[in-house]
Amino acid sequence: MIEEITNLLKPVINEVNLELLAVNWLPNIKTLEVVIDKENGVDIDDCVLATKVINKVIEKVDDKLGNYTLEVVSKGVEDE
Repeated sequence: MIEEITNLLKPVINEVNLELLAVNWLPNIKTLEVVIDKENGVDIDDCVLATKVINKVIEKVDDKLGNYTLEVVSKGVEDE
């Protein structure tokens, strides 16, 4: 299921100049976590944009997920 969702989301995320890093299903809290990034870092507007484009295409697999929460996050700050 995650591979199918990843394949569905990758092109739409790329269209808005973001990179899809990971799609994770967190079954204990029924959450679909989508991790995004871009060259100069991700801000809240990028997360909002990603959420909008994801919501337009995710309905193709909604029935497989049941009731769930969509969470779009950045990869976070890396330690150097």
